[in-house]
Amino acid sequence: MKNSFMKGMVLSLMVTVLIMTGCKKVVVEDQGDAATRDKLEGAVAYFSSSMFNVLWNSYQTAIDLPAGASYDSSTGWWTFSMLLTTGESADINIQFQDKNKNQQKYYNPFSTYYILMEGESAGSLGTISYDLQMSGVQASSDTLIINGDGDISYLGLSASYEIKNMEVKKSGAYPSSGSLEVIFNNTSVTVSYNGTQNVTATYTFLGISYSFTINLATGDIS
Repeated sequence: MKNSFMKGMVLSLMVTVLIMTGCKKVVVEDQGDAATRDKLEGAVAYFSSSMFNVLWNSYQTAIDLPAGASYDSSTGWWTFSMLLTTGESADINIQFQDKNKNQQKYYNPFSTYYILMEGESAGSLGTISYDLQMSGVQASSDTLIINGDGDISYLGLSASYEIKNMEVKKSGAYPSSGSLEVIFNNTSVTVSYNGTQNVTATYTFLGISYSFTINLATGDIS
């Protein structure tokens, strides 16, 4: 009788817990998972701040090509290197296109509508590869629209990314809209832009939702 009573109590307790938790699976994060999240968030912050510098510096440099830039007439690409304000170095390939996506050798403020950008930036924390398209580069537009993708390597972590309809005012403001998606294994981190230097990143890891804020000027996380 005693054993039956105890079994009944345990069963009743289990049912009560299931009802109270809504039958949800409780996930306990271990130190390895926490370290992975920290590194993933660091990679997203590193990329977000570095990418903004690369895009803005590349656009300004492409408009007035540096003396050391070289042109390959067989491919239509310019190649040059530059030092970013973050202290990182970047090797960039640029191609100009008109409204119909025909190649142009030089930027023309009236007829150039697209700038294609490929390349890689590197620093002490990692590397970033780029395969991007900038539209709205003509003089009559006050906004750049950027789309593209690439890869990130950050302190041993490797991830891919996609930029979707990022809008940046040519006046030099921070991206006003659009998003960045960084993908690591089965985890996708989405950064949403709002026109300020502080942006919000959200993701789900092991069934739990997280969010953090990135300072685009410094790469700091809060």
